[in-house]
Parts: sequence; C-alpha cells; structure tokens
Amino acid sequence: LCADSLLLCIRAVVTEALHAESQLKKHMQGNIKACAVPLQSQELISVGNAQKSLENICGWSYLQHREQTHAEQHDHTIYLSRQEFGPPGYAPVTGMCRLYRSCVLVLEDGFSSAFVAAHETGHVLGMEHDGEANDCADDVPLGSIMSPRVQASFYRYHWSRCSWMELHKYLHTYDCLRDDPFNHDWPAQPSLPGFQYSMDQQCRSDFGPGYSLCTAYMTHDPCKQLWCSDYNNPFFCKTKKGPPLDGTKCGPGKHCFRGFCMKLTPNLLRQDGAWGPWSAFDSCSRSCGGGVRFRTRRCDSPLPANGGRTCFGNSYEFQLCNQEDCEPLTDFRSDQCKVWNPFFEHGGQKHQWLPYQHPEPDERCHLYCQSNQTGAVVSMNRMVHDGTRCSYQDSHSVCVRGECEHVGCDGQIASDQEEDRCGVCGGDNSSCKVIKGNFTRSTRTQGYLKILEIPKGARHLLIHEFKGTPHVLSLKNLETGHFFLNNEGELPESRVVIEKGVLWEYNITAEKETILSSGPLKYRVLLMVTVSYKYIIQNQLRSSLDSNLVQEDPIFYEWALKKWSHCSKPCGGGKQYTRFGCRRKADGLMVQRMFCSDISKPRAISRTCNTESCQPWVTGDWGECSASCGQTGWRRRLVSCQQKSSRGQEQRSVQSKLCRDVQPESKQTCNRIPCPAAWRTGPWTACSVSCGNGTQERQVACLNPEGYAGNCSEPEPITWQRCETPPCSGNQKNSIIQWLSQSNPNRLMPQMTSRQHCRGDRSAFCRMEVLSRYCAISGYRQMCCKSCSERNSAPSVSTESPSGNKAEWGWGVMAQNSVRGGNRC
Repeated sequence: LCADSLLLCIRAVVTEALHAESQLKKHMQGNIKACAVPLQSQELISVGNAQKSLENICGWSYLQHREQTHAEQHDHTIYLSRQEFGPPGYAPVTGMCRLYRSCVLVLEDGFSSAFVAAHETGHVLGMEHDGEANDCADDVPLGSIMSPRVQASFYRYHWSRCSWMELHKYLHTYDCLRDDPFNHDWPAQPSLPGFQYSMDQQCRSDFGPGYSLCTAYMTHDPCKQLWCSDYNNPFFCKTKKGPPLDGTKCGPGKHCFRGFCMKLTPNLLRQDGAWGPWSAFDSCSRSCGGGVRFRTRRCDSPLPANGGRTCFGNSYEFQLCNQEDCEPLTDFRSDQCKVWNPFFEHGGQKHQWLPYQHPEPDERCHLYCQSNQTGAVVSMNRMVHDGTRCSYQDSHSVCVRGECEHVGCDGQIASDQEEDRCGVCGGDNSSCKVIKGNFTRSTRTQGYLKILEIPKGARHLLIHEFKGTPHVLSLKNLETGHFFLNNEGELPESRVVIEKGVLWEYNITAEKETILSSGPLKYRVLLMVTVSYKYIIQNQLRSSLDSNLVQEDPIFYEWALKKWSHCSKPCGGGKQYTRFGCRRKADGLMVQRMFCSDISKPRAISRTCNTESCQPWVTGDWGECSASCGQTGWRRRLVSCQQKSSRGQEQRSVQSKLCRDVQPESKQTCNRIPCPAAWRTGPWTACSVSCGNGTQERQVACLNPEGYAGNCSEPEPITWQRCETPPCSGNQKNSIIQWLSQSNPNRLMPQMTSRQHCRGDRSAFCRMEVLSRYCAISGYRQMCCKSCSERNSAPSVSTESPSGNKAEWGWGVMAQNSVRGGNRC
C-alpha cells in the first residue's frame, strides 16, 4: 500500500484531471474528500476477481459513510491497492451519489494511476469509452482521459466532447455534489508535484524497490520519458511511456515542465485564484414594488494563472429592497410586457401584450407575454428584470439574474418561514376564518346584478355554480373600476386572467362556471352576474318593461342549518356534512321539510373533524405455547389501543375504534410440528407354563402423544422373556406355548374357541397394521379378536437363516405333553 504523501500527490493529480472539465470544476470543487486505504483491509481484494473486489470495496466505503448533515460527509471513494485483482481499474457506471456504487477500485502502479482513477471516476459520472458507442475515436490518440486504454500523461490530457455530453446527461441527477466541500487538515502540496519527488523516487514508485533513473545511456531530454532500471541489471531499462512529474529536477537550476527541461520562472508556475474584498451594495433596482441590490467581488487576490484553480463560489450577493407596494398598484411583469405594445409585431400585426406565467417552473424567470387579441403566447427571448416575482402563486420568491431565488415570508433569502392559509407568517391557521355562502336570489333587472364584494387580502378564493345557468359571472376591480373578467359583450371561455399581480383561473363547462385564485387580493373585487333576456312582440302590444317583470312571491320558509352529521372517522381526520332543516321565518321554528323548496336547498358543506391523530396499538410479549408439539399449540399476547396522556409519560387503554390500523393478532398457532414418538409397553403376561421354565410376553407399540403410530429412534424393547416357575413333579400336565420352526407356510394362527365368542374389538389400536403381530399373544388376541380373525389368514414372515435356507417363524401351540424338567423353546 502507498504512503500518505504519495496518496496526496495522486489525489492532487486526479483533482487536476477532473477540473479540466469546466462543469466538473464547478460541481466537484474539493468533493474528492477522502482517499484512505487501511492497512487491515487487504482481505477486501479478491485476487483475480475484479467484480468481487469492487463489491467488497463499495461495501467498505458504505461503512465509512457519514450522515448527509455531517461536516465531513464524503461523496465518492477512490480505493488504491497494489494487490492484483484483474484490470488496472474497475467502477460501476452512473454510480455517483449512490451509497453502494459511488466508488472505484484502482491498481496503484505509480503516479500514472492517477489518470486511471480519473478514468474510472468518469465512468461513475456516466461517461463511456471514447470511440465506443460514440463518435470520439479521434480523441483517443490525443490523450483523452476516457480512452479505452488510458494514454493520458501529465502534460497531455483532456476530456472529449462525448465525455462532456455524457456528463451533462446525468449531472443534474447527482444531488450529493451540490453541497460545499469541507476543510481538511491535509498538508499543503507544492505548486508542482515533482518538487518533492526525484526521478529515482518516481522510478521506485512506478516499478518497485531497487529501481532508479536509467544511466545506461543519456537521453537528449530526460523530461520526455522517464526511463528506469534495476540496480541488478542496469543495462535493461523500462518506461511507462510517460514523462516525469512537472517540477522534477532535471539539471542545475532546471526542472521538468510539460515534457521539457527548463528554468522555471514565476510566470510558468501554477497559481490558484483567491477572492478579493466585497464591494459596497449598489442602488436598488426599483423604487417600490420589490427590487434587489447587489455587491460583487473579484477573483484577483491573486488571479488564477498557469492552470491554477479559479475561485469557488458566487461572485455576487444580493439583498431585497423597497418591498412596499407601488402607488398606484402595478404588476411588474405586466409592465415589462406592455413595453412591447408599440413596436413588437406577431403574425404581421401589433398586439396588446398581457403577462403570461409559463407552466414550467424552469421558465418562470423568462419573459413570456400573451396577446389580448388572439391569445397567442410569445417568448420575448429575454429574462425578466431582477426583482420580478417568480410566480403569481408565490408572493415572495424573486427572479435574480434569470434564476428563481426562494424567499421566505419573513423577507429573508432561503428562509423556510411560510405563511398559513390566511397570510400570517409562521402562523398556525388559528386566526383564519373561512367565509362561505350561497346566492339564490331571483333576478329582477337586466344587466349586472351585484352578488358579493370580496375584500382586499382575501386568499384561496373559490366561486362556483351548483348547476349550469345561462347567466355569466363577472369580476370587477373596485380600485380601478376595470371589468377584468367577462366584461359586457365578451364571449365567456375558460382562460387564465392576471389582474394587477393576482392570477385568476376561470373555467366554464356546460354553462357551469368556476373561478379560482390563490390571492392574496391587492384590491377589492366585486362579483356580479350578468343577466339578459329578449323576446319579440308587436309595437302596439308593448307595455312598460317594469310591468312585465315577474314579481317574486314572498318567502315564508327557508332552509337552515340544523346540525352536522356524525364524523366519518373516529380519528385521523374524517369528514362531516351539514344537515339542513326547514325553518319558518316568522318565529324561527323548525317545521316539516315539505314547506321548503328543494330548488333552493343549499348544497351540503363538508368540514374536517376528529383531526387528532389515531392512537397506536400496543402489543405485549407472546406467552408460552400451550403445547410443545402436535396440532394443538396456541400462544397469546395482550393487544390494546393506548392513548398517551397530555404529558406524554403515561398511557391508558381506550376504545379500539380510536386506533386506525387493523388490530394486531392476539392469538397465533405455535409449535405445530409432529411430536416425537416413543415406545409404549404393556404388562407382562403370566408365565407360559405352570411349572418349570417358560416364557412370558408383553405388548410393545411405537406411538406419538396423540396415539398414532410413529417412527421411534430408540431400539424396540423386548416383547418376551424367559420365566421360571416351581419345578414340575411326576406326571404333571403342562400347556406350553413355544416357538416352532414352521415348514408349512399355510399354517394359521390359532382361532378362538366357540367358548370365546368374539364380540368385536375393544380398542381403537386394534386396526393398526403395525400391531397385527401381537395377535399371537393371548391377551391382545382377546382384546382385538375381530381384527386378529380378519388377519388370521395373512402369510407368515419369511427371513433368511444364517445358512442360507429360508426359515419361517410363526406362533404354534403344542398339544398337552408329559414333560420332565421342563422344555426350552
């Protein structure tokens, strides 16, 4: 692994290469924040497996990642290693700003590996190889960094136009590059990297210990290419076809610079730029209505020179000024469009130009105007003046030098302060009041009928008709007397109208009208309805107009708000609606609904209710399972809907309906696995003989806890054993049950006698095939007489004797015999 000073030098070369692209210089200024290779991380490299090695490195990089808000949060990792993993470098394409992909793996092979690191970082930024899938093959021999085989050198490198286009395709998606770099405590690097490395040191960095500058022959200019040789074989020289680092000493008072050995003068050395002092703020761009003023600084202390880095940051700052409204009220964007009325022609004629707000946010600071005559929208090919509001829906943010700058309601740039619904900066809507109403009066006269005066400062206006009518809604600015919507004689059509800095949206569909505006209103507005009628009649039949108007019948009953409906949700924000009843005007008494006209019934109004957040379900720990195996295991836990106290320290149980989500399960199955089977044995029978040596048996079965046959892992217990009774004397008769070697396979097990009449099985186990062999036992046979009788005809089991002959074993009964001393079976 490389030393710290070598790392810093390679980092400096990588940074220089990246900054050769102007956009990278802007967005990656100092963002190569860390280049660290821990000594204990050698196991991350999988020799010969580049893909696996890169996955390990990216995983390690993720573990080093800091929070986005951390002062030293890094964006990209360049991992240098001298362990062979395959190619010189490996990187994920378009991986920038992705936690597991913003990393590259580079084989550290001397100073030239800096260009490999820059090449792989180009891939992470979305660049492809020059000449592959693009038409930049001509840049490859000229030292383009994204050449398929890196050929860039310290004095000949550049990014091709294809790399520039591919970078711009993805650059806007790399949000992590937008933050400012952090300050690090790395030691300052010399203006030229070769100042701190001799040619011998560079040879050891490129080829390893024992190498130094080749002295077998003298080159005309040692700064063209660096030749090195091993001290064990000084006449065998190597080169990586690259020159020594700029600044490398090449002779008395001379250093390498861009491939030449020369005396360095101050005007040749790189010099980074630095900002000079700020100027004073200039005058405000407007005397009222909101302007801006600027101050500037220059990158001249000192100026950047000889490839030095330019200053980072903006060369200007601005402040808002003269924010009070102009008298009389004006619309700054509208004024900029009016300027074009006398001389700008469109379609061969002049127009009255009105302001137009482009729907795309990125175009809001470009000047667009709309013809009042034709409705055509035209770009004036210029930015709006500094201080113009970005949008009519945002009364604070302003355009500055073609960019929309966010301004909070407190007048501070980039502030996050916002107005509530009624315009209180930082408010919580507690001082807001919603004014609602319905207009149901009949019209008596022709022309305009006044409906409502909307006051200055109103916001979030909504005016709509319940159903289509032949009437037309009109709006009038009471400050100027201007009808700005549906003036008499205008054909009503859906459109957007801008009046004195306020945007109005008018929609009409099937004679049903809607008017919307976010406000705030800067003037009083009168809402009116335009009424007209006509008919044809003979002159002599004509009477006065007023006498023909139908007088409205007196109204004795009216619809009145009775109550609100139940809330649709117990918590989390529901809806409830007005319930209207019929009220008698004379005394205010509620009467039957039949007295009120359905035509004049108000439309139901909704409001939010039960806005408090729903309570969480609280679950306890699961209890013990009721069974360790089998199909009957259950476990339970406590589930309750809990509400925190006002202090947030205590909780109490409340009704389940106050919790929004589905109630978690309080009971679930557990340990539903087959139970292990075990051998079960019955009692031993009486001895098979009344005197002498005999045998006795018992029942043995492999059963699980449910009583079903299973597989037992333990050896089967014995089913018979020898027994001794008192010796026989004289001619004592004895019944013997013994093992017989049967030669007759058709010999059957003994049947029950007629005395022992079978009345059916007396146990559920009798039908188990695995227990059929116990039918030879007297006690079992009596308990399972039916099953044993049905199986009596089953053939005996055949096994192979040790001698190879078949030995067949079965149960038999000998006749009563005279025995002496007993028999062994």
